[in-house]
Amino acid sequence: DDRKPWVISMRDPISRAVSAFNWRSPLNNPAQHSFAKGEKPLYDCFRTADEFAVGLGRNDTCGTIARNAVYITPVSHIGKSLSWYLADAMPCLARRAFYLVRTETFQADIEKLSRCLKLKKPRNKLVFDKAHYPMKTKTELSSEGFRNFYNAYRQDFQVGAMLERMQADCS
Repeated sequence: DDRKPWVISMRDPISRAVSAFNWRSPLNNPAQHSFAKGEKPLYDCFRTADEFAVGLGRNDTCGTIARNAVYITPVSHIGKSLSWYLADAMPCLARRAFYLVRTETFQADIEKLSRCLKLKKPRNKLVFDKAHYPMKTKTELSSEGFRNFYNAYRQDFQVGAMLERMQADCS
């Protein structure tokens, strides 16, 4: 139904890339890890998100693997980012109402959305599943890693800013 609004969830692109890399890391549970398509070469080259981010600027085999994971053959959520998911939907967004919920302010955004949509009995208590895993805290990025991730996910920052401007007014 085209009259129903969409809800689009988004996250800071760099935080999302770091989290995606860490979530799928075989260091979380090496004995039981199974790789998705394209992941093994990536994790053979890079143990941390920073190594991966720095690797985007390298001119060797691992650098090529890093860039391919983001740009060519998207590897899980590392390459399947906001702009990837919305690529086919972008032309529709100008013609429909949509609301954003951001990972960083998820609880507040859900509560605001419930008021905006005039939900009578919303269940706004969020439960976080799988919030703890060994690599979760390995989020440090060097200045080079941050810069490389920023450049790699520049389009996601642009799409996010555009969505912020276009979302339905809920005030």
